[in-house]
Amino acid sequence: MKVSIIIPIYNMEKTLDRCLNSVVNQTYDDIEIILINDGSKDSSLDIAMSYQKKDNRIIIVNQENKGISVARNNGLKEATGDLLAFVDSDDYIELDMIEKLTRGIISNNADIAISDYYMFDENKKIKNTVGYPSLFGGSIYDNPLIIRDIDYAPWNKIYKKELFDGIEFPVNTKYEDFETILKVFSKAKKIVKVDYPLYDYYINMSGETRTQSIKNMDMLKIVNNLYDYFDFNGKDMILKDVFFEVVSEKLLNSASTLFKICNFRETSNYINNVYTFLKKHTNWHSLYKKNKIDSNYIKFIRGNKFIFKTYAFLRITIYKIIGR
Repeated sequence: MKVSIIIPIYNMEKTLDRCLNSVVNQTYDDIEIILINDGSKDSSLDIAMSYQKKDNRIIIVNQENKGISVARNNGLKEATGDLLAFVDSDDYIELDMIEKLTRGIISNNADIAISDYYMFDENKKIKNTVGYPSLFGGSIYDNPLIIRDIDYAPWNKIYKKELFDGIEFPVNTKYEDFETILKVFSKAKKIVKVDYPLYDYYINMSGETRTQSIKNMDMLKIVNNLYDYFDFNGKDMILKDVFFEVVSEKLLNSASTLFKICNFRETSNYINNVYTFLKKHTNWHSLYKKNKIDSNYIKFIRGNKFIFKTYAFLRITIYKIIGR
């Protein structure tokens, strides 16, 4: 089975060699490597072209700087493989990643194969374990806890290409991976895990700009999109409790990180909207009683708007004071 590996690139001259070396030297040969140059202004394109001269499996697509979602979407349009993989250009992959994940797909007749991964920076490298063995082997409808226990990055996975039919990464939106990957997982009939750490994710400690911080508010837009996508009163009802377990915590986490903006009106409006969404679509008290939402935030707030807002603003204030 041919694997299309999609790699967006934007000003990554310092890490691109490391990334491309790990991809072109894979133990699995039947690959195409799609490099999407997102309007880089450094020497990234020159580096990509130097690799293309030595490896005819490499395809370079140039676009104006439109962001990682547009780059990935253009990569999807270019892909001709049976399977898809994503790699970020500041990361790298283990030399047998594509082989092991592809074998996981073929030997199990699966739609998605997922692996553990490493997180690294200049000083350390640690293993991150994804879920537990009994979690996998079926779909999210067979075991809805998959929704809770996987990560939503696109990169430590291989997918059958047809899962992305009709699905794209949302453009100009933060948390785009969450929406896209959950939709893709919902179409998979069988998800398996390969018990090796195969992806190496670089921990970027440079922080976010104010504009990026404002985009924390995009989580509510993403969650609304997903709520509209799933039929929680019909075929997707079995997913509803776990879905709200996940999104409740994500919404509250995104609210608490708005300390970087320190704009009371914007933050207050966002918290009000989060509260309204959760109150409208789920019974917090019931979920708390059933212990379906194992979150300190929800257990503390329990659907009380005054406590909800007080708690959120308390976190914002504390984070600002300690300079996080």
